[in-house]
Amino acid sequence: DSAWSTSPTDGTHTLVVKQVDRAGNSGEAVTRTWTTDTTAPDAPTVSDASESPVHYLAQTFTFSGENGASFECRVDDGDYAACTSPQVVTSTVPSDPSATVHRTFSVRQVDAAGNRSAEITREWTYERLDDTEAPAAPVVSGIPTAPTVRTTATVTITGEDNATFKCSLDGAAYAVCASPVQLTGLAIGDHVLLVTQTDQAGNTSPAASAEWTVLSRSAAAPTLLAKVQMRVNLKTKVTSLTLKARADRSKGSNAIKWIEYWNHTDRPAADAPQKPKFLVSYAATVQLKAGQVAFWIRIKDTKGKWSGWYRTRFKPGSIGW
Repeated sequence: DSAWSTSPTDGTHTLVVKQVDRAGNSGEAVTRTWTTDTTAPDAPTVSDASESPVHYLAQTFTFSGENGASFECRVDDGDYAACTSPQVVTSTVPSDPSATVHRTFSVRQVDAAGNRSAEITREWTYERLDDTEAPAAPVVSGIPTAPTVRTTATVTITGEDNATFKCSLDGAAYAVCASPVQLTGLAIGDHVLLVTQTDQAGNTSPAASAEWTVLSRSAAAPTLLAKVQMRVNLKTKVTSLTLKARADRSKGSNAIKWIEYWNHTDRPAADAPQKPKFLVSYAATVQLKAGQVAFWIRIKDTKGKWSGWYRTRFKPGSIGW
């Protein structure tokens, strides 16, 4: 064994090695090729910040660099972290209406060899507007109007100029979102998308709500064919559910056998364990025990397959008939 070292300049290099024995016989040559790159890339190209003072909370930055490069970003005095374009930087509304907030956003690129460029920094100042009136709920479009087998959706959000949107899907925490919103991997069952908008002064609107149902494409699991209507008799405290479901009969006789209901408003987990006390035999109209309500239901067929969870809906004029 032998060690050999070199300090080549930037560029592509080839090393050829062969061994010679004591008798002078040469072995077959082995070739290794590599590229040395110690040169930092140019700074990335970054979109400008809006002219200060800025009266809206969110700034969106786009940036680009050389092929194969990645990017690192930081906001204000934070640490650099890997990022992709675009990046949305959201300011917090100061409690003092007269206060201003100075913000910075920095980007640098890292080439394939790990060399980092100089940073590019954008600066702006946020000032709060003297406005305390909440905007109207944003307009949400693109949600299917009827049950669908598609497990994706493209949602368009329309609101005030320079407003910031936040979205919540199926009870998840609100997070900043931008139109159009791409939803993928949607589970079988009911879905609810809530969207708010925050105006330039930091006022947040009521939530816009969009609801739709995803059906099984193959119908291997039982599916609901219509929305579940719920009626509550305040005199008897008895809840009635109107159901219309289908079982997969492609592999022989099959039927809907059970429904399981969930009496909490939060969506149950997709793999929630079965709770016998909430099981009811399936029928077109099902009455629950007095005092019980059903905010979510799922159905089970005679082959033991469960559907996804479906949200129930109050039938107009359904309370206290």
